[in-house]
Amino acid sequence: MKITTVIDSLSGGGAERTLFTLAVAFQAAGHSVTMITFKGEQAHASTLGGCSHISLRSTALSSNRFIKAFRIATSLRKAILSSEPDLIISFMDQANILSLLTTFDKKIAVFVCERIYPAHSSLMTISSNQIVKKFFSLLRNGIYRKATKIILQSERMIDYFPSYLHEKMIVIPNPITAPSSDGELPQIETDSIVSIGRLVEQKRFDILIGAFAAIAAEFPDWHLQIVGQGISLNG
Repeated sequence: MKITTVIDSLSGGGAERTLFTLAVAFQAAGHSVTMITFKGEQAHASTLGGCSHISLRSTALSSNRFIKAFRIATSLRKAILSSEPDLIISFMDQANILSLLTTFDKKIAVFVCERIYPAHSSLMTISSNQIVKKFFSLLRNGIYRKATKIILQSERMIDYFPSYLHEKMIVIPNPITAPSSDGELPQIETDSIVSIGRLVEQKRFDILIGAFAAIAAEFPDWHLQIVGQGISLNG
């Protein structure tokens, strides 16, 4: 089977690592995988477990948002069709919408994946204006009608979407891979709860801190460690 994946980039957070893990596993299982990204330099197949990589970075160069979006969409359609996929897997809302729009006239199965709670997605945080947010929400829901399947990470995410999309939805948690045995593993000398992620509101570390504070007195030997970069959690 020929599988094409679409995502913003291959560097960064959990969504990128998850898609990379899946793509390499599909390739190892005998499928032909092409990875399309909007950012970053083109990577050689040897660094991607044999997967092909197409970077659309150069096509997005423009100060005008509409011209930029048109160039990306045109280049994405060309890249997708050149890979001749039997199946498309896209990650995160903007990539999902573009994948569906650029293949609307083709009989290609498209699996779109929401990687965070939809209220905190890039489309919903692109503006603080409620009218703009409502527009993008309606746009996403309308375009998602064309998806073959909508992959979510939790049952709670289903209720965020309108009921007419529920029959397309499947909940699949993130895959778990065994840590590499190469190199020295970090040592944690105390009983600790460790959470790793960007220090942004979306990750809701405030809930974790509040929950730990509620039980900390009962477990005086335990510590909470949060590892990440981003904005301050104060305030």
